[in-house]
Amino acid sequence: MKHLIVIAVVVTSIFFVFNLSAQEFSVKVTKERVQQDFDGHGLKVVLNKDYKSDTIYPRDYDKAYSFAFRLDKHEKLKLLEEMMVYFVDYSLCGYRVKMYSPFARIFGVQKITNRKYSIAIEAMYLINLMFYGEYTRYLSNFQVLINKCDNEEIAYNDSLNITKMTNLYKSWYSNVKNNIEVTNFSLLDLLDLYKGPICWVDMENMPPVKEIASVLINQENLIEKNKRDKQDKNIFKANRPKGNLPKIKPKFKVRE
Repeated sequence: MKHLIVIAVVVTSIFFVFNLSAQEFSVKVTKERVQQDFDGHGLKVVLNKDYKSDTIYPRDYDKAYSFAFRLDKHEKLKLLEEMMVYFVDYSLCGYRVKMYSPFARIFGVQKITNRKYSIAIEAMYLINLMFYGEYTRYLSNFQVLINKCDNEEIAYNDSLNITKMTNLYKSWYSNVKNNIEVTNFSLLDLLDLYKGPICWVDMENMPPVKEIASVLINQENLIEKNKRDKQDKNIFKANRPKGNLPKIKPKFKVRE
């Protein structure tokens, strides 16, 4: 009888551990052979969440974009860690450069000469889509990097200049990881990717970006001020006596 009880406890424990692990989020990014516009490769992303498996096949930007709203901050961080593995992969992507952004045309279309891009650039581009969603239009509508100094587009296999950009992403990753509880992946966070000599072509050539950033900073400050004012008001309400104030009787009778 005791043996049966022990076995039952062990089986229950195994089931509990398995059940718990099944609920955990996992992501796997693999490099797949692609022969589309060029003989190259693409990135496939497999995500497991809430007992369901979902796959983003190479160049399925619509689906990648949708995950910006389906993953929480900690899950996005795991995704970023997997994508960073490909920051040193300068092999050719099997697809040609193509604009992707549901809202890109409101800013006009940039003239792009590059037709090829690497897996390293694809990894960063997917991160943009899956982290920032609609804000990606302010950063990278094309899979093209540019040198700020001479306004020249970066070749797909220019490892030196691509590394300058991936270093920004690594620094941004460290900042996100250390401040994960307060990070909200807003357009202000996105500006961290504009600090180096290399940036996305759209971010450099899109005039409204700096104005938008300035407006957003003012909005953030106003939101914080309103929050503080509301907190102060709530504190006042909480400390205010309920009901009518008591009437104070004089200690001595006043002679008439």
